[in-house]
Amino acid sequence: MSDGNKRMYSHTPADLWNDFLTHQLRVLLYAEPLLKLTLRDEHRAAELRHYDSLSLALKLFDSIIEHTGLEQEIDHNTALQILLPLLEAMDQAAGLEVNRTRELQMAERVLAVLRNDEDGQRPFKITYTDFDKNQVVERVLSVRLIEERYHTDGRIILRLSNELTNLLLNALSTDIEDAQAAAEAIVQSQLARGRLHEAVNSARQARFHSMRLKEKIERILIDTRRDLSRVDWSKDVPHVLSESIEHLKLRCKVEQNIARSARERREALSLESEEIGHLAEIIALVEDCRQRHMELQQHLLRARLTFLDEQERQAFTLLMQTSLPHLLSDVLEPLLQAPRVLAEHAIVDMLPFCLGVRIPRVFSLAHAIQRQLQPRREPRPDSVPEEPRELVSVSNDQPYYSPEHTHRAKTYLQAIEKPVRLHELLQRALHADEAQQTVELLAFLVLRQFDPEEKNEYTFDVFKTDGEQFSLGHLTGDNPLLCPQEDSHV
Repeated sequence: MSDGNKRMYSHTPADLWNDFLTHQLRVLLYAEPLLKLTLRDEHRAAELRHYDSLSLALKLFDSIIEHTGLEQEIDHNTALQILLPLLEAMDQAAGLEVNRTRELQMAERVLAVLRNDEDGQRPFKITYTDFDKNQVVERVLSVRLIEERYHTDGRIILRLSNELTNLLLNALSTDIEDAQAAAEAIVQSQLARGRLHEAVNSARQARFHSMRLKEKIERILIDTRRDLSRVDWSKDVPHVLSESIEHLKLRCKVEQNIARSARERREALSLESEEIGHLAEIIALVEDCRQRHMELQQHLLRARLTFLDEQERQAFTLLMQTSLPHLLSDVLEPLLQAPRVLAEHAIVDMLPFCLGVRIPRVFSLAHAIQRQLQPRREPRPDSVPEEPRELVSVSNDQPYYSPEHTHRAKTYLQAIEKPVRLHELLQRALHADEAQQTVELLAFLVLRQFDPEEKNEYTFDVFKTDGEQFSLGHLTGDNPLLCPQEDSHV
């Protein structure tokens, strides 16, 4: 081979492999546990081979994403009920009679594989080849699909891992903030083109990303409260907090524009149109995202105070050893696999450390005299004295409609100068982007004025002149006429 050919095929370590290829390789490996489901179907019993495990798994993933963060999250029994209709359809397609026992057995097997019950619900271990400085390195990737978590009501629910969530939402190399911005941009585009059904699905993804962003910030604060050394408050966390605050400001503005566009499109449609339901769902999802972002913004503003409080509290806390062994995989399993002689020696040496502190049985006079002769410990001069706190009686009642909502609603009622329908008054509030509580309270105050026994606080009367109805969002009912008192003879 000539020197020219040698130079043509010579490569530097950077040309041989780079970090981006490693990232792409790891992305592809996340799908390996899912693809192995199809291989399991070929080795199942004959009466179970017509079931498609991968389709069942994707249906379960979609249901978990849709219910994450809501009141009724998916648990074990709910997951089985979600898969039963698909299993019944597969039985009918194969020409078999519906057998509930067989279907439940298949649903249990699919769920067990997704949780990796065979390995004690530990992560899937996937070995792959990497290159470090032109050297071949064998690495192991840990992947989870479905995790069991405790719900606030005490139930054990199912959640998707971050890896699987990214895989399903086509955002394996995208940050949560970027994924949410992209989802909301897609909602705007689909809403403008009239693709309302696709816009609803995109709005659901945007809401799911908002919950992931909230969990991300809450995890930082929880780790800070548990152990300040786990979180890098010198560089990483302040950068994340500042970026998140700017991200939330932009997201609230975009979500406000999406809700306004959806309302304007809904007002241009008739009440019999099928698109009204899609638009109402889009508005509800976007308003939910906006509400979560406003709450998360309050957490972000208090995050630095949390850091200062925990720094003061944990300054004199004894640090525990963090590299503790796993008792099952690192202690018990190697001990059971070892020869009997080695296991006995290990147990004899290890047992005293497992029994904890024990009081000596014999009293030592020398130790007692030495302890009595020790100098008295004086209080630290730099200790901070505890100031007595003044207890103040407060009310725990939290009204649903705040004074701000009441003030905003009364502003519209006090501004009535000519006869107007109730739905027109509510539309004014919606066009002004008032909160949902303000719009509801405005309707309730008008209906309250319709009661002749109520004290008249305003200078207008309410009349039901005909059977006209109105529908705005989740508010429907009669459309009365509001007239100033000087025009009440109309």
